[in-house]
Amino acid sequence: MAFGKWLEWSPGALGTVSLDLAHERYSPYYFAYLNNLTTADAARIDQGFKAHPAYLGSLNLDFDSAVKTYLSTCLIRDFIKHRKVIIKGHEDDREAAEDHNLSRFDFDQFGLTVRSLPFMYYGVLLSYKIEREHVPQDEDRRFSLNALTPAPKMIDDFEMQPGSGQVEVPSGREGWLTQARGHGGHGCRGYCEAHSRKSGRQLYLSPCACD
Repeated sequence: MAFGKWLEWSPGALGTVSLDLAHERYSPYYFAYLNNLTTADAARIDQGFKAHPAYLGSLNLDFDSAVKTYLSTCLIRDFIKHRKVIIKGHEDDREAAEDHNLSRFDFDQFGLTVRSLPFMYYGVLLSYKIEREHVPQDEDRRFSLNALTPAPKMIDDFEMQPGSGQVEVPSGREGWLTQARGHGGHGCRGYCEAHSRKSGRQLYLSPCACD
């Protein structure tokens, strides 16, 4: 499927990407997913690449979208950068204390120091996984929850209880959570998920006794 189609389904994530240009180009794309950036940081990076003829632009992936879900299934988790240190994984049969750069990036050229540890530890403890929208019966999610508890409970069965500061109430809609009780026969969860899809905002769900 052409990448432009994923962008069509994600109008809120377009950022500075030209949809027309994305439709024109069918060659392989190169993505770099960066998190913990300020708005100013993202703008500087975007501005720095604009002159490059292959650059399509930057995406805004703060909230759930089709293109964010797509990227979560195909991007590798290569390394962590902390100031001037690059943290990566290396082969499990290599000495744990040995630092080795398995990637094709020449970090030394940019004054960066590589520190590595076995993949069995890097993958479980340090690799960042892009959040994606809820998919019923998602086995991958079950394995993720299993990392937290030996008896994971599926999120599908949870009810919702908004905590303090977890839901941003739109101006003039202070009573919307109260209205959620029994709303359309779906209770809080159905009301909040519908509001989340409509507004493009991401809501955080936790157990609730409302329904």
